[in-house]
Amino acid sequence: MPFLKQNQVLAGINTAPNAMKSIVIIGAGPAGLMAAEVIAQAGHAVRVYDAMPSVGRKFLLAGIGGLNITHAEEFDKFVSRYASHSSNGQTRVANWLRDFTPSQLREWVRALGIETFVGTSQRVFPAEMKAAPLLRAWLARLRSQGVQFFLGIGGRGLRMMAR
Repeated sequence: MPFLKQNQVLAGINTAPNAMKSIVIIGAGPAGLMAAEVIAQAGHAVRVYDAMPSVGRKFLLAGIGGLNITHAEEFDKFVSRYASHSSNGQTRVANWLRDFTPSQLREWVRALGIETFVGTSQRVFPAEMKAAPLLRAWLARLRSQGVQFFLGIGGRGLRMMAR
């Protein structure tokens, strides 16, 4: 993924040539899926485990109202919405958001085959106003990268697997 800095996601993983690792990710929400994508693109085998029987359940619930993906407003104003009230907190948030800007997020969504539009509030939505098509496209891309999913496995199941 050209937008995210792989060295941030891959910290602690040997990324030397011929050092393919098998990486386990716990949680199949957006953060787990994004981590899986970045790690798979770096050439590692990825397995994603989740206690729920399906992927991205909260993501789908958030999409019931149209799935506000990001904002199209000016960057400094956008950052101010998500920063803490301290200047140090705002600097940290700004740095994170510069690594994956709202426009880069829209490009990432478009690469999945999902068009977006900007509403009157400057919020960005999928053209279909639904989360499911975006999630299906994302999962298809992850599976094409070799990411494997193990769902419906709660904490007890993970403890048993670790033995």
